[in-house]
Amino acid sequence: MARLENETKGAVYLARSASLRDQFAQLGAQLRLHQWSKNLLLFAPMVVGHQFTEEALLASTLGFFAFCLASSAGYVVNDLVDVAADRTHPARRNRPLASGRLSVQLAWALIPLLTAGAIAIGVLFLPQSFLVALGAYLLGTISYSLYFKRRLAVDVVVLCLLYTLRVLAGNEAIGADPTEWLVGFSMFLFLALALIKRHSELMALGTGAPNRAYRTEDLRILLPLAGAAALASVTIFARYIGETEVLAVYSKPVVLWFVAPILLYWLLRLLLLANRGDLHEDPVVFATTDPKSLLCGALIAVILLMAW
Repeated sequence: MARLENETKGAVYLARSASLRDQFAQLGAQLRLHQWSKNLLLFAPMVVGHQFTEEALLASTLGFFAFCLASSAGYVVNDLVDVAADRTHPARRNRPLASGRLSVQLAWALIPLLTAGAIAIGVLFLPQSFLVALGAYLLGTISYSLYFKRRLAVDVVVLCLLYTLRVLAGNEAIGADPTEWLVGFSMFLFLALALIKRHSELMALGTGAPNRAYRTEDLRILLPLAGAAALASVTIFARYIGETEVLAVYSKPVVLWFVAPILLYWLLRLLLLANRGDLHEDPVVFATTDPKSLLCGALIAVILLMAW
């Protein structure tokens, strides 16, 4: 009898443990922890400006976590707004809210908690100018979910601005002056990636996506626009190599020219994969797991060190 009771208690404990693990897994999926890699852009100003100090590293790290919380709050808002449409989507119907594995009440509770955490980090540890950038990001990402994502062409412009805001916030976190070339490079690069993302989504569905303003006939223009934006970003980078401010940071700026062909290869590869229908996720997230993209990033890092 005692043995039976022990086995029953063990089974109940295992069931509760499995349920708890599942709840944490659903919470992590809802917060989209895998998308936090996008916020690594906050470290770009520190790397580009060679501000490798403990203070800059700490400030960039705190800014990174503030944006992680803010972006997760935005994802929760987005999924609450899209829950009905997501249930009809072949992939998004498996999201925690759309599938019903996470309660709507909990999702609503997460928004103020995540937002308050992000703002608290900015208020307590970072400059006021960073808080302005963070506030602009929060306003922008919520406005995107509620309105702009359903507006033709405006959605990709807002997306590229939200990415660029991350770079600007990284500048403000370490107290650096934003450089025009970095802002321009970021805007065109992320415009290209946003257009590639839209093309891939449209290719996957085969028809107009719910809550989107695009139709299948737009496929023939999205990738050419993305290609133009991609080439513009590389052009801005090449132009930057000749600027006098580079001489203050790099002892061998001519070595930076080797970055350009790597950027061209990576962007052209993304365009071709998207055209074939082989790009099934956000290009930025794809780059953090794709071996060839990671190799490109490693090569660029080596080149930057050689130029320093």
